Amino acid sequence: MTGTKPKPMKRCVSCEYLFDAKEWIYPKCGFTPNVRSGFPTFVDAAGDFEPPEFHQAVFDEIMKVEAHNFYYRARQSLIA
Repeated sequence: MTGTKPKPMKRCVSCEYLFDAKEWIYPKCGFTPNVRSGFPTFVDAAGDFEPPEFHQAVFDEIMKVEAHNFYYRARQSLIA
């Protein structure tokens, strides 16, 4: 495909219709995805969830492991 730019292709997550358009409004069924922070998202409302609560004891245990693990020590020296 030298010299030609492939057209972007989209597939409707609702009716699976294939189309080429700049917008995210599906021409066959009219479905539009939700927009978050200016970007279309294809996760339905059931995919929205609050992250689980982490207990301080879990973080304390992780800190003990990281202090003696070669990966975390090397990673920390690269970051610092």
